[in-house]
Amino acid sequence: MSAENRPLESSTPAGLGGLPRGRLPLAAFVFSLVTFQGLTINLMPLVVNVLAETFHVELKKDLGWLQTTFLTGGIFSLFVSGYITDYVRAARSGTFAVMTLAAGLLFLGCATTYRHTVIAFGLMGVGNSWILAAYSSVISEFFPDVRPRMFMWAAAAFAFCAAAGSYGVGFLLVRLANWQVIFVIMGAAFLIEWVLLFALAPKQLAVLGRRHRVSDLQASTRADSGSPWQSVVAYLYAGLFNRRALWVLGLLVVLDNLASGNSVTWTALLFREEYGIDEQQASMMLSAVALGYFFGRLFIGTFISGRFSDLAVLGVCYTGAIGTYGLLLVAPNYNIGVALFFLSGALMSAQAPMMYSIISAKFGPRAPIAIPLVDAIGILGSFMGPTIVGALADEAGGLRSVLWLIPASGAVFVSIVAAWWMLDRRA
Repeated sequence: MSAENRPLESSTPAGLGGLPRGRLPLAAFVFSLVTFQGLTINLMPLVVNVLAETFHVELKKDLGWLQTTFLTGGIFSLFVSGYITDYVRAARSGTFAVMTLAAGLLFLGCATTYRHTVIAFGLMGVGNSWILAAYSSVISEFFPDVRPRMFMWAAAAFAFCAAAGSYGVGFLLVRLANWQVIFVIMGAAFLIEWVLLFALAPKQLAVLGRRHRVSDLQASTRADSGSPWQSVVAYLYAGLFNRRALWVLGLLVVLDNLASGNSVTWTALLFREEYGIDEQQASMMLSAVALGYFFGRLFIGTFISGRFSDLAVLGVCYTGAIGTYGLLLVAPNYNIGVALFFLSGALMSAQAPMMYSIISAKFGPRAPIAIPLVDAIGILGSFMGPTIVGALADEAGGLRSVLWLIPASGAVFVSIVAAWWMLDRRA
């Protein structure tokens, strides 16, 4: 068994005096955050029509500002949330994320102008992405013996809540005359659940608010730096941006976004072009890949994670994913395409949780900072991907030939993972 996956049976967080005997409240902290994140990740496509009707918005570019603002808030969070979580600890960071997310929901529920809804989505973008730093810090620090499985199960819960939330909100939107009450209730429910969690397990969760002992890194930067400003720069930079691993992992996220992101964006449209499927059949394809992510993570987390190295699981699963997607591009009919899309999603689902586990192992106490930073680098490096693919498809006269860029990006991803795995084996 590799060092990165060896159980740490006696792991004790520095300065905390030992792990609590029962970790169920800590797990509840993690899965509460993941639930909130999943339920709110896909709100913009669901509410765009009712917002246009309610506030008389006619231009699609104006509606597009909702998602742009949501993503902008998310990118901001990914860059700063890890550092702040490291300083204020997970309990305060998670509380900030939940309060910001709930504030966005309540603002949306009480909005009287379209501008208010843009502000609401900005707040939700900040809170939604901030959650990653808070829960990843808890998994990295308090679940070292089951770290890969916890990341996988958390990602599975996220996928399930994203699917359930999309269906539930969509169901209510067409049945309630006052659509805004949905988001008022959601925001209030998030706050109530969060307060109850800390009220029911105050002692067990108190460990999430205690400050670290001064780490070796912080001590060395204080000793070596000539000024407070130099200490701050060293803290922001040392052990992160000066490590090749951060940039390699960021490149892997770029490649994954180009592969998985474009597959979700364009595959249903490809089948409309090739087989003339209708809107309901297109939604079935998107449901199939979402269910693939959920069941794939559930299966991998239960039966595979922890038994093999994280890099091996990541490489093998991604190889299967791009091979399956290649078969989808030559699928003879819609039904086979749906089955292959489900399988591709199930195999590709290993990417995010395995990457988080690898970062946790490689960066140690700096992992809660590195995890959102890697995602931020990946988003910045790939957010123009769908636009580029669309432009190439316009030039080529169709999507099929252009979408071979998806397995091509995946092949580069697998090559890097395989090379890294072999270097680790030699070391």
